[in-house]
Amino acid sequence: EEAKQATVKIIAESQTFSISDFLSFDNINATGTGSGFFVSQEGHIVTNYHVIANASKISIYNSYDKTTEEAEIIAVSECDDLAILKLKEINENNFYFDWSENTPVLSQKIFSTGFPLGTSDITYLEGVVSKDFTDGNQAWTAVEYAFEHTAEILPGSSGGPLFDESFKVIGVAYAGNSYNQEFAIEGLYANKVINNLLSTKQNIRSWM
Repeated sequence: EEAKQATVKIIAESQTFSISDFLSFDNINATGTGSGFFVSQEGHIVTNYHVIANASKISIYNSYDKTTEEAEIIAVSECDDLAILKLKEINENNFYFDWSENTPVLSQKIFSTGFPLGTSDITYLEGVVSKDFTDGNQAWTAVEYAFEHTAEILPGSSGGPLFDESFKVIGVAYAGNSYNQEFAIEGLYANKVINNLLSTKQNIRSWM
């Protein structure tokens, strides 16, 4: 129940412009979804950068109480594929996750919550750590510390929490591939990045 209340659906709306055959500008609206989770009672939410990249409006949907609220971007690290959002209106009754102080252990049981495929109902999964350290680099990021697990990641799952039996976050879901390999940003590493972003409010845009 706490995990359900602390996990949210991210709705990112963006606008792009294209030139038509008649040399006029066409406004194209696009909406993407992902997952995220509260990490403070002040309404801070962690998700993947790629979930909210280029968004002009971000909404947060909580399936527990069926509410949707607007959020703002506090800071991002593009190279680590992490972003911090914050609700514009703070709810002091928010449930939130704490970060684990332990690194993932091979075969450790894990749990995940999120909104795969953009569903409005939260999905709960169980799995294990199948590789305790792996190369986290993807085409869009350069994560230094990632691990592999068996809790399935689908479009819309990105940014959701992976947590242990003590309700402590050990990873942030961010990638999967056609070979059914699922990857998460390691929790201690992610927490360090998040704390640095919160203390400096500086965006880290590129790893090149």
